[in-house]
Amino acid sequence: MSLVSYLGCNKELPFDEDSLKRPVVIGEFFSEQADRDNVKPKFTTPYVYEIQSNKHETIWVDFYSYAPNKKMYHETLEELHTYLNDLLAPGEYAELYVCWLGDEKEETRLTQEIFIDSDDFFKLELPENSFTRFRKK
Repeated sequence: MSLVSYLGCNKELPFDEDSLKRPVVIGEFFSEQADRDNVKPKFTTPYVYEIQSNKHETIWVDFYSYAPNKKMYHETLEELHTYLNDLLAPGEYAELYVCWLGDEKEETRLTQEIFIDSDDFFKLELPENSFTRFRKK
């Protein structure tokens, strides 16, 4: 099984042609269309994409369960922060759902909202079955 990260946006985003230059990549890595259709009801946005960290693949952060990966998690959050900061205009938001492939219909265990401009951004955890809304002030 693979962990999958889905990003919900209020605007259409192109699939990445030159993914080496972007901190977060949009594509179809693990999920099938049926998986993406199953996860859409969790989002308030019209567009939902599968995304990956360019450096570490799945965007997933769980400091408590996997503490030895602290450096990887921080790098993943840095990539996500850079991507969201470029993507969002002030007042806009994007949403992220992380789950195991095939668990898109499972109950959401954690729902949270954070401003990407907040100092708390880099303390954020994104475990499996979590939904996070990112806002830009």
